[in-house]
Amino acid sequence: MTKYSTTPTFFILLFLCGISFGTNAQQLSFECPTSTVIREDLSSNDVHFWNAAYWLDPVTNSNNLAEEGFIFDVLLTDSCTTGTPHYRFILDLDLDGNGQRETRIDSDSLPGRDSVHFNNIASGTVTGGEVRHFDFRPVAPINKYRFYLANDSVGPFTRRLSVRMQGTNNSPAILPYGTHAIQWTATNGCGQTKTCGFLGQVRDGAPPTVVCFNGLSVNLMGLQPPGLNLWASDFLLYIEDNYTPSNLLKIAIRRKGQPDGMGNTTGFPRNANGTPQTGVTFNCNDIGTQQVDLWGMDSNNLTDSCTTYILIQDNAFVCSPGQPQYIGVIKTEEEEGVADVEIHIESQSNGIPPIFPSILGITDSSGNYGLLPSPFPLSSNAKITPKLDIDPLNGVNTWDLILISRHILGLEPLNSPYKLIAADANKSGTVTTFDIVELRKLILGTFSELPFNTSWRFVDKAQVFTNPSNPFADIIRENIPVSTGEYDFVGIKIGDVDLSGSPNFQGGVSDIRTVKTALMETKVVSEDKNGQLLQFSPAADLAGYQMTVHLGQNTLADIIPQGNLTKEHFAIHEHNGETVLTVVSEEGAQPFALRLHNSDARFRPEGVRLSNDITPTIGYDRTGTPTELLLHAPTGGDAVVLHANTPNPWRETTAIRFELPRAGAATLRFFDATGRLVHEYQTNGIKGLNTYNLVESAAFLPGFHTYSLEFEGRIFVQKTIKF
Repeated sequence: MTKYSTTPTFFILLFLCGISFGTNAQQLSFECPTSTVIREDLSSNDVHFWNAAYWLDPVTNSNNLAEEGFIFDVLLTDSCTTGTPHYRFILDLDLDGNGQRETRIDSDSLPGRDSVHFNNIASGTVTGGEVRHFDFRPVAPINKYRFYLANDSVGPFTRRLSVRMQGTNNSPAILPYGTHAIQWTATNGCGQTKTCGFLGQVRDGAPPTVVCFNGLSVNLMGLQPPGLNLWASDFLLYIEDNYTPSNLLKIAIRRKGQPDGMGNTTGFPRNANGTPQTGVTFNCNDIGTQQVDLWGMDSNNLTDSCTTYILIQDNAFVCSPGQPQYIGVIKTEEEEGVADVEIHIESQSNGIPPIFPSILGITDSSGNYGLLPSPFPLSSNAKITPKLDIDPLNGVNTWDLILISRHILGLEPLNSPYKLIAADANKSGTVTTFDIVELRKLILGTFSELPFNTSWRFVDKAQVFTNPSNPFADIIRENIPVSTGEYDFVGIKIGDVDLSGSPNFQGGVSDIRTVKTALMETKVVSEDKNGQLLQFSPAADLAGYQMTVHLGQNTLADIIPQGNLTKEHFAIHEHNGETVLTVVSEEGAQPFALRLHNSDARFRPEGVRLSNDITPTIGYDRTGTPTELLLHAPTGGDAVVLHANTPNPWRETTAIRFELPRAGAATLRFFDATGRLVHEYQTNGIKGLNTYNLVESAAFLPGFHTYSLEFEGRIFVQKTIKF
């Protein structure tokens, strides 16, 4: 049993200054840090470490302590060439987060695998205290981590000493947040001894991720005086953090460039008393577009922000009572109102543009608008022109490409002039394969917008086309003279010929609820020095598909299109430090292959997965029915697959699907961002595909979550976001 002194004065002196024993100080020396060494954690909390009922983070009230790798390394110079040196560390940890170090790890008497002796400093012996565990990975006990002292040569007479963990691999010491202390002692063969003591702090280094709604549109209220109060939560799409749970994150807001209650125009907005400023006010002077900054703060006071806008409208004319002079409505050919369309009055006199703003109104959720008489003189050629150029992917999907292709081939002509205008993606006045190419690039994520067109076009509802099967033979009337008296338009979402888009909010194919599933089978068909060839084979009854493929740790060496596919049906992206491939096939159930390799020449199938991150993953059968795609490796044997949930992100419900090699007990567990278990579902799974429909509850706060599947002692993990 190793004993040690607990005298505070001696230990503090030992840490703050080096104590030398021996006659030749030049032969043995540390490069010892003179200040606290800080390690900032940027990663999400890992549920497999420091996660048990006896651990408690006092900041988040979570039993899953946040952690990060920290090696506490030092360089040691030793010119003595005789005898056998001895190195030692004493690492004191603060594991209960109270600012006091209570647990000691001594390299001369290391604890066993997956063990620390909690609170052993008070006991006076390194083997005292309570044995607690920290490694909850689903690995064999012999592969659990344990602390050890690493000793590496980095040059003549110079060694690097570090605290590491040894298990399935060698890792930096995975330590919870807190300020920890280490004492290094080196004794060489010549009899000299040197010590080095310093503090190391593991702390949160990642601010919260704050995502704003992409603009709001509101009307002023008939208050006295007219005005409107809005709150930070009105602009928040979601907020998440790698450490702080969503319910402990703070949000605040300010109008861009304007001082908050403390007079600051930058940084986290606060009221005069220091509390978060959560509201902003608008009045009649603010009609038009106004910008706001939305801020988030975590429990460590780390902050981040996003900027968005709000369109302040006065459709009720509370700021200038009177009857509107120009009244109109904008609807799709299916009679759905188009919201948030800017109504411009374009007026010129002798070729000189007007000096007043041209945006005089915005449509409401039903597509209605009304304009008061202009305070400025209008020329005789003044025209009302609607404009809307947002969310180009709204309603655009592979089924649209299939329908346009069928039209071009004469198999199934588009049956309205408005659909033909929607199909003319490059605004050339014709519908050709070049339009398919433009829209495919948009779906693939190669384009963020159409280069030669806006996302919406508007046609005078009163226009009658001389040839409805060729509307381009006429001049398309996209504005209406103010002298006409009727100001209604038909809204056309460019690229959306199946009319699946939403004219009332931003959202596209990713919001479509699928009613059936189809498998995208994967199989390694060859392997050589150049890598592995992974074959993708979609279900034969698909008329087309689109998807985002994550490659994990695998490196993409080549794309091998097959069937009617070409390289133009693929796009490569770097997404969150990972190579991601997007694929679109309007040519039917076309297969393709990817040549992959890895630094250790091993293919890692667990990294290959589908998502909606760039291109929404979805297939279409021959009637256009949306079909969920599931990646499937028909390996037989003991293969277990936990699929990504759909939809993801989700709001009210989402489907969890998993495949089992045989019937048996399976458990799904759901964890919040802190690793706290919020939901568990146990079932007797069947062989093959199983589905569990997860429904929102109070336990599922907005933000980042993980879920796991346990089957026959094995655990598989996926990630999800809850709106």
